[in-house]
Amino acid sequence: MKKLILSLMTLSALGIVIAAPLNANAVEINVGGYRFSDRQSSKYAVYYKTQYQKHWQFKGDYGTRFEAEFAARRLRHNGYIARIDRY
Repeated sequence: MKKLILSLMTLSALGIVIAAPLNANAVEINVGGYRFSDRQSSKYAVYYKTQYQKHWQFKGDYGTRFEAEFAARRLRHNGYIARIDRY
């Protein structure tokens, strides 16, 4: 009986450890057009090009997604193709 209880406790503890969320599962949440991330050390780089250019040009890096979106929106307004990368 003791072996059965001990093995059940071991299996339940193992199940809890396996089901626990990992820090690598960072997500980004979009609420009302504003994006929030549970990562505190994220940086965002903005790249742009025209439709005729082959290579992307670096615009700058930003501390928040909001700032990067603003820079990309301004580039798109001026006729460029813009993309944002998180690193």
